[in-house]
Amino acid sequence: MEAKLCKVPGCSNLAVARGMCRACYQRWWRAVNRSKTRKYSRLYREQLLDPDIEKERLKLWRRKHRPKRYLYNKKWRKNHRDKRNAQRWRNYQRGTIWAVNIGLPYDDFEKQMILDKTIVDSLGKVLKENVSDRELAAFLGRSVQAIQVKRHQLKKYKA
Repeated sequence: MEAKLCKVPGCSNLAVARGMCRACYQRWWRAVNRSKTRKYSRLYREQLLDPDIEKERLKLWRRKHRPKRYLYNKKWRKNHRDKRNAQRWRNYQRGTIWAVNIGLPYDDFEKQMILDKTIVDSLGKVLKENVSDRELAAFLGRSVQAIQVKRHQLKKYKA
């Protein structure tokens, strides 16, 4: 079987698709589908320029898929207790690098920060609100586990 040449006049390359070489086929395809490619590329550029469009799309996706993901994760945690406990232990170990105040008593200032989940400077000015336990542990020089245990104790004896 002999190789076919491109049917476009003036082109002597081997035919790949529809009797045309690769370059001629792409040129033909772009000409036929020009309106589609322009429309999609324009929409894509708008999304890049306006991140709110992408955020809105992501919110809708999360709202739709959240129940499925939650149930899947809940089932995994139930079936893999040992792995989940190992994850927790590793998380606590990561938080121990800041624990320079081990064994020192908590003052009232620190206790209030732990309860409110806020970071406050020495003058009483709130620097950050609704912080994670890891951030709070880094600021106070305690471990994540110590922060969580102290919060539990404070809530238990406060009630």
